Amino acid sequence: MPDDSPYPVPDVSGPETTHYNPFIKYMQPFIKETWKLVNTNDKTDRDFFPVLGVVGVKPDLVLYSDRLGTGTVMKKAESFGEFKKARKDEPFRDEKIEKDVRVIEGSSQTAKGARGQLTIYSSVILSSQQRTRVFSFYVSQHSARLLCHSRAGFLVTPLFDYVATPHLRKVFWRFTHANDAERGHDTTMQDPLEGDDDAEEAKTKLNVIVGKPIFKVMVQNKAFYISDPFIFRHNQPVGRGTRCFEAYDPEQKRLVLLKDTWRHSEYRSEGEVYPELHAHKVPNILQVVAEGDVTGKFQRVKLSADDKDKREMVHYRLVLNKVGRSLNKFRSSYELVKGFSDAFEASWVGYSSLAAWDNLGMLHRDVSFGNIILGPVEEEPKGYLIDWEFAKKKSDPVASLERTGTYEFMSHRLLRAIHSKQTIRHDTEDDIESFVYVLIWTVISYAQSELSDEDRRSLLLPFDRMQNSIESTVTGRNGIITSGAGALKVNTLELDQVLQDLFLDLSYRLVTPGDLVAQTRNLQRLIRLPAIPAAEEKQLIDSMIGQMATHTFMRELLRRALMDETRTWRGREDGAVSRETQGSKRRGVTIERDSSKRLKSSNT
Repeated sequence: MPDDSPYPVPDVSGPETTHYNPFIKYMQPFIKETWKLVNTNDKTDRDFFPVLGVVGVKPDLVLYSDRLGTGTVMKKAESFGEFKKARKDEPFRDEKIEKDVRVIEGSSQTAKGARGQLTIYSSVILSSQQRTRVFSFYVSQHSARLLCHSRAGFLVTPLFDYVATPHLRKVFWRFTHANDAERGHDTTMQDPLEGDDDAEEAKTKLNVIVGKPIFKVMVQNKAFYISDPFIFRHNQPVGRGTRCFEAYDPEQKRLVLLKDTWRHSEYRSEGEVYPELHAHKVPNILQVVAEGDVTGKFQRVKLSADDKDKREMVHYRLVLNKVGRSLNKFRSSYELVKGFSDAFEASWVGYSSLAAWDNLGMLHRDVSFGNIILGPVEEEPKGYLIDWEFAKKKSDPVASLERTGTYEFMSHRLLRAIHSKQTIRHDTEDDIESFVYVLIWTVISYAQSELSDEDRRSLLLPFDRMQNSIESTVTGRNGIITSGAGALKVNTLELDQVLQDLFLDLSYRLVTPGDLVAQTRNLQRLIRLPAIPAAEEKQLIDSMIGQMATHTFMRELLRRALMDETRTWRGREDGAVSRETQGSKRRGVTIERDSSKRLKSSNT
C-alpha cells in the first residue's frame, strides 16, 4: 500500500458537487488497479423506481470492481459513498461517554433525509445482489465515517479525519484487495462449473433466458439450481429479507420452492415446525425437501452490539415440495376464496388439532398476503399456508413486548399494544382478523371491480406503513369495514356476498360493546321490533362479538360460499387484474418485481 497520495488534498471550499472528483483522484492510488471509483451523482440507476421522495437511485460515488462502469448500476456496485458539506446534514452525531464515543442518530429533518439516502442505497445493493452485507462510506468535508449494513441494521464508525489519518486510505486498499466473501458477497450462491449437465437441464426446466443468471445452491448436502427470485421481500432495509425461488432439484428431476431468508436465532427454524404439523395431520401445508442454516463466517449477524445480548439473525434456506403461485395470480375469484379458505383451514387445524392431541394449540402468528399461496396452475384450485417460522404453541410463555406479524395485516388489538408498549399474548382472534385483512387487501388490489385508480389508492392507504401512524392505520381500516363491502365495488356477486358477511362480523369486533348495544337497539326501533330482556340482549351482543374469536364462524361461512352447487361461480372468468398504480411506492426500496409489502416487528 502506498504511504500517501501524490495528489492534492481535496479542496472542500466550494459546493458539494465540486468535492467528488478531487476525492476520487486523491483516493485512486489506494484502489486496486482494475477497480474504478465513479462520480454518479447525476446518473440515475434505471433499474429502480423512485423511492421515498428521492428522485431516482444515484449515490454520489459508486465503487466498481472493473473499469467498465461509467454510470449508476447498483447490481454491479461493490460499495458507494455519500457526501454532505453542511454539518446540519450530518446523519449521525458522536456522543462522548467517558473514554468511548457512541454514535447516535441526528434528529433534524436533513439528518433523517441523509440517513434515508444511505439506507436506500444500501438496501438496493443488498436486494439486487447475492449479499450478506454492504460496506459504504460517508464524507463531510475532510471527515468520513465507515458504514456496514446487514440484515440487523447499520454499524457506523465515529467521524475521523481522512486526511490526517490513514484510516480511509487503508480501508480502500484492503477492501479492493479482499476476497468476495470479505467484501460482503454471498459466495454460497455459486456459478455452475463448465460442463455441468444438471445446470443445463435446470436452465431448460426454469425457462432461463439468455443473459439471466443461474446459481447452484447447497441446502444441507443436496444441490439445487435457481435463477431470479419470483417473490421479493428482501427490499426492506432490515429484517429477514426473504426471497423465494423456483428451483430445480436434479435428484428428483422436478421443480421445487427454495426459500432464502435470515431467521431469528431465538425461534425454531421453520423446517423444524413442519414435521410437528404433519404429525398432527394439518392439511394444506407443504412438505420439507431440505432445510438448514447456511454455514460460513459471514452467515450470522448479531442484533445488538451488547455482548450480553446473544440474539442473532442466521442465514437459512428451506426447500418445499411445491412452487405454487402468489395469491395475486388467481384465475378466478372462486380460486382466490378457495385458496384463502384452504389456508384458513390449515390455521384452524393447526390450532385445534394440536389442542385436541396435547392441549397445546399452534398459532401461525404471521398471516399475510405473502404467506398464502395458490397451488400449481395444473392443479384444481387449492391454497396453502406457508411461513410457519413464528408459529408458537398456546402454552409457550409470552415474551416481553412480543410482536410478530406483517404490519399491514396485524390485528387492531396488536397494533394498539405496540403503540402503548403493552405486553399481550398473540391469540387466535388476532390470526383470524389478519386473514380478513389479507382478503380485503387482495380484493382491493387485484380483483375485477369498478374502482377507479384513485378509489383504489385511497382504500389501500390505511394498509401502507410508510404513510400512516398506528392510530391512522386503525382508524382507516375501521372506516373501510364500517363503509361496508359495497365500497370495494367488486364485479362478482358471490365474492361480494362473502365480503359482506365478513365485513359485518368483523365490524362487531371493531366497536365497543356499548356502541354495539346502541346500534342494535336503534335497528330494533327502525324495524319496529319489541325490546328484548337485558339478559338476552347481553347474550346476543356477546355472541356477535365472539364470532370472530374462534375459527368456527368463518369456516362455516367459507364452506357455504364455496359449495357452489351449480358450479356457476367457479366457471366465471374473473381472474386477477394487474394493478401497477397501487405499487409505485414501497417501504425501504422499490424493486420492479416486488408484489407485496412486509414489515417484521419482533422485539422478543
